[in-house]
Amino acid sequence: MAPYKYQPFDDSTRETRIMVLHPGTREDILRVSLETVSLPSDDLAPPPRYEALSYAWGSRENPVDLSVVAYRHGVTTRKVLRKLAPAWSHLRLKDQDPLRRVESGTIGITQNLAAALPYLRLEDRERRLWIDAVCVNQQDLAERGSQMKQMASIFSQADLVIAWIGLDRPDCRVAFDFMTWLGTNVAVNWNKYAMSSISEDYPGLANFHEELEMSQADSDAIICMMGRPWFRRLWVRQEVQMARQALLMCGSSAVDWNVFRNAVFCLYTKRIIHDSREEMESLETHLIPTFDVVNYSDIPQGLGETLRRARLCLCEDPRDRLYALMNVITSFERQAWSIEPDYTLSTRHVYEEASRSYMEAMGAVDLLRYCDIGTRSHIPGLPTWVPSWDCLDKLASSLPQDSADCHTLALIGRESGQDLSVLSCKGLDVAIVRKRFEFRLDNVDNLEVVRELRRIFHSLKDHIELHHVGDKVHLTALPSVLLGGIIYELWDPPYHNAPTAEAARAAVAKLWDIGLSDIQCAEDLSTRELARFVGRVRFMCRGRALFITDGGKLGIGPKSLAEGDHICVLLGCWVPLAIRPVPNGSRTTYLVVGECYGDSLMAGEAILGPLPYGWRMLQKHQENRYYWPAFRETPASAPQREDPRLKLLLGDDYDERHQSRFGERTQEEEDDMIDKVTKARGLEWRTFNFV
Repeated sequence: MAPYKYQPFDDSTRETRIMVLHPGTREDILRVSLETVSLPSDDLAPPPRYEALSYAWGSRENPVDLSVVAYRHGVTTRKVLRKLAPAWSHLRLKDQDPLRRVESGTIGITQNLAAALPYLRLEDRERRLWIDAVCVNQQDLAERGSQMKQMASIFSQADLVIAWIGLDRPDCRVAFDFMTWLGTNVAVNWNKYAMSSISEDYPGLANFHEELEMSQADSDAIICMMGRPWFRRLWVRQEVQMARQALLMCGSSAVDWNVFRNAVFCLYTKRIIHDSREEMESLETHLIPTFDVVNYSDIPQGLGETLRRARLCLCEDPRDRLYALMNVITSFERQAWSIEPDYTLSTRHVYEEASRSYMEAMGAVDLLRYCDIGTRSHIPGLPTWVPSWDCLDKLASSLPQDSADCHTLALIGRESGQDLSVLSCKGLDVAIVRKRFEFRLDNVDNLEVVRELRRIFHSLKDHIELHHVGDKVHLTALPSVLLGGIIYELWDPPYHNAPTAEAARAAVAKLWDIGLSDIQCAEDLSTRELARFVGRVRFMCRGRALFITDGGKLGIGPKSLAEGDHICVLLGCWVPLAIRPVPNGSRTTYLVVGECYGDSLMAGEAILGPLPYGWRMLQKHQENRYYWPAFRETPASAPQREDPRLKLLLGDDYDERHQSRFGERTQEEEDDMIDKVTKARGLEWRTFNFV
């Protein structure tokens, strides 16, 4: 049979196609029809009724022919009736004619889709589905581009999104039963990253500090299920996140998507007891990419964090790293910035133009924190200030969103005639790396982490002391640096599974092999507390190096960090950056090495100076927002948004307008504030030209 001939769309009416799957048993020959519908552009008009399929295409080899049929009025029947009964010739039989099925062509589909359709077919009625391989003419690049722009509408307006992960197997049914049990006994607040128990029979499930026991059969089944290709496909993130309702389906087994998400959250955040270390490592390996798929909330993330969370997902075209996720970033970002999918442009052009235009539109250069000179892709000529979006899986874990820049707006310069591959930013050059010590934490358990920390500490002993002595650093900064600032008391509500400040200091003292009294630590160190500290250090320091600056400050940065690199704080970048000077004729340009966590830098000290005695910065959860910096004078006092340093710095120039956060002011108001702080502090701003 000849290939099916698609009719072109009318793009002005937001048209798409719906596949009508004809009824039958699983053994019957598959037949479908295609219907063109228009998608409403707002909530006033009701959308067409259909369900959407999210699945992994799989191999394109040995495609299966899917028969497409069309229904036409029975012209032959009408002629026969009129010949037999002339008296009926005046009737409008066209409206009453039965429809006649006509084979109109075939569409080649992958083996994966051909295996799914019999399980989706209903025996007693038609099923209306949107499936990309059938509803979009894959041979028409222009149509593919126009339909891609409508993906958000297609999946958000569907009655149900079916996430098909493959054919059923006994172990899959075991996994679905376990995940259903677990996910129906806990409730997850994804905005606050919190879990609560909804079952009196299992109250400990929601306790982060209680271990979860798993049988060998359950663990094996979950590993097998999460190893399915669907969980690594990039496009599924948009498809399930936009869904009003979703169902995870494997053969004839199914589980509600939100129940599955709850179960994954519980598995990811709790300590699991298992007899086999290898089995535990395998479960962790599969849990990480699966958690990245389910980890979203009603409050979308920004572009950089959205792409980072999709780092382990797979796609055929590296440009899809951006195109596939444009619809799941914040609405503010979608309104201020967008890019049109264009597969005629090179990957370098797409990455570079998207990064620059985003930073200029947002007034922020936070995207630089996703750059790492040691994990660059092989895209020729890609500047170091452009994240290698296709290589984010090689990055170390993301540092918390701190306030090194006091949440200022970025000042991005573009000189007349300047090479567009150069990014000019305003900031402060705060330190130079004097010593570095690389962590060796790949594929290690907690005992090996302890040995590695002892090795690092032994190397540090010539450079570190308990208190300030000359240009030497003090030990009390080490625990928070190793943890990247993730300490229980510094988050409100507290960060789950994070060590307390006392436990972290005690752990460092124990591993340093000195007495607890030397750092005024009164709390005994239990095995569980040490394990929690070591586990967090492994997570935060893997792929990183510890460094000491010329001013005696400690920090962690990318393992590609080198002695002689500079540490800078840029306006519009929440974390400090390691940068590398490169002499370039009459001026110096810089390479972006990567993001850093630095002692006495994360609370805006480079700009506003140290906090007043007793004050601490913490991360406070805001309603309808994520965590934002707040300030507290004592552990018992309530957190406040106002930075106590502003009034002290500005004196008589301080007014109520200054109580708003830097990033919430207009550019003119912020310029005025920066000028006043610069005069009060004697700051020397620099323009860094990144290449």
